[in-house]
Amino acid sequence: MKKVMNGLIFSLNGDAFTALQKVLGSNINLTIKDINALRKTLISVSKQHEYVEERYKEIIKKYGEEDKEGNIRIIDKEKTKLANNDFLELLNLSEELDVRDFDTTKLEDENVKMTYVELLALEELFRKEETKDEKEVVEAEVVQ
Repeated sequence: MKKVMNGLIFSLNGDAFTALQKVLGSNINLTIKDINALRKTLISVSKQHEYVEERYKEIIKKYGEEDKEGNIRIIDKEKTKLANNDFLELLNLSEELDVRDFDTTKLEDENVKMTYVELLALEELFRKEETKDEKEVVEAEVVQ
């Protein structure tokens, strides 16, 4: 389990959810272990992505107004600010997700097309967190 910010898996500019879908939807040559790790991670990320998307829609409904075509839009500047604040608060929340180990450098020679932002999100998702012992070693090296 890993704490993951909602903004990493839900973004209009590219996110880890979209990147995982692209990787698993492409014709890549990975081991069964790696594909399984990606698949299980996608399942966990997908559930959180769906949750965040539903909260996003609720925020739009809360501050928006329905037009003639039935679309909900936020027109008022003050309501736009409030909606943006609520959405940023949602994106900054972190949740424990089932993120399996995967080395993103394994994708370097594969024919997977994604944006730079999606690649960064994928790398951040699979970035290993330093253990307490690793942090102490780094701190000791800095002090010397």
